[in-house]
Amino acid sequence: PLPRRLFWLDANDPVCDGTTQPVDGTAIATWHNKRGHRHNATVHAGNPTFESDAGSKLNGKPVMHFDGDDAFTIANHDEINAASVYTEKTITIVYRTSNTNTGSEQFIYEQGGTGTGYSLFLEPALDRIVTGAWDDAAPWADEEFIHSPSATNTAFISTLVHNSTGPYIMNPNLV
Repeated sequence: PLPRRLFWLDANDPVCDGTTQPVDGTAIATWHNKRGHRHNATVHAGNPTFESDAGSKLNGKPVMHFDGDDAFTIANHDEINAASVYTEKTITIVYRTSNTNTGSEQFIYEQGGTGTGYSLFLEPALDRIVTGAWDDAAPWADEEFIHSPSATNTAFISTLVHNSTGPYIMNPNLV
């Protein structure tokens, strides 16, 4: 693992013991941080489920399934949110879009608040993925969002790299 990796949520190992996988369809209340201490994800809404059947897997690996009202949260901590603690940050997320178009925004990742933050979400009505960052304070008082084409039932990997001069957002790529 990278020395400054703060959290790693791996659907192939949600209990982080390297061997135990939940039964297919099991609701997961805590998605353990594979990096170890702190920063486990806990259920914020709904019932995200562990899916390991052949039809659900992504590149042969189990997935965490969110059905529209499901969400995990990671407790606020300076290691994640205090800009004075880090000089750069990389966020990488592998996900698959659903096979239905709900027409409403579907948030995959969001961090921050009214002053600074990061977002990755789908706009199914417009068939696009939106990735971005915003910061109302110096040295980078701006926002940056990119819009990329999306498709239903398709796997993507999205990466956002941010340093003290601002974000660099890579277009989502097919997995």
